[in-house]
Amino acid sequence: MPEPDNFTPTEQFQDVNKRIWNKLVREYFRDVTSRESDLDLTAPRQSLLKACLHKEDDSLMLTMGRMQLFLHGTTYTRDQFPIVAGSLLDDVDISVTYRPKITRFFVEDAEAGYKPVEMEVSFRLIDETSSTITEAELKSIASKIKANFGAGKGRIFKKGRKLIYYLDRSLGYNFLLRARDLNEGKNLIREILTMNGDTLDTSFLKVSETLDETDAYPYNPGTQVILGKRKSKPRRRPLVNVRFKYAYATVHGYNKPIYLYSKSSFIPDALVQN
Repeated sequence: MPEPDNFTPTEQFQDVNKRIWNKLVREYFRDVTSRESDLDLTAPRQSLLKACLHKEDDSLMLTMGRMQLFLHGTTYTRDQFPIVAGSLLDDVDISVTYRPKITRFFVEDAEAGYKPVEMEVSFRLIDETSSTITEAELKSIASKIKANFGAGKGRIFKKGRKLIYYLDRSLGYNFLLRARDLNEGKNLIREILTMNGDTLDTSFLKVSETLDETDAYPYNPGTQVILGKRKSKPRRRPLVNVRFKYAYATVHGYNKPIYLYSKSSFIPDALVQN
């Protein structure tokens, strides 16, 4: 079908946006029962709904602003990916079954040609259960994480080829880090333990390293052809810096992560804000 004589790309985009985008917005705010014409602008959630809905006479800039607000000012985008960095909510260690877990997530700054390297560091709250953990305690942990890991652009950890182990099940610690060297891994473990009021016991600390690391794990592994296109081969244990991005808690029986603190607006419902 040919375009009508009065066709303009901007109007066509906004017409489609009004039909499709507003449907997403209304579904997300389905708990708001007030009519859209009677929304209470002093109520944060109703005010946010009104600001996200596209209107017929909106300018293109306002339309784009509403879309950005919905994507970054709500949990909509995050909710499309409920599993965080591959950590399953029902993944429990048999020796600390059902104990709440605190996880810090790190990621490499964008690296051309490669998928950014990710890292998670977690421990269990061995003295807590799903029934005893409180939001006040989680907020306290979140505040400590913000103070110790959220300064500047985020705490940096130097990943590498040595495996650093630290196992103390009695306190809920079972760390396995790929670090540049022993001190790098030990310093991160000590920092986490100190935040929790615990002291690092070097008898629990072990390191494993590979002979001829450079040959075993080349920094530039070369390329390969996939579906007719040349792609970089995956890096194995690369020497890269990963940066702290956010922290979350998983509590058995609670069907989604509880976000504690984030360095970005991607997680607007974190217990402690940036």
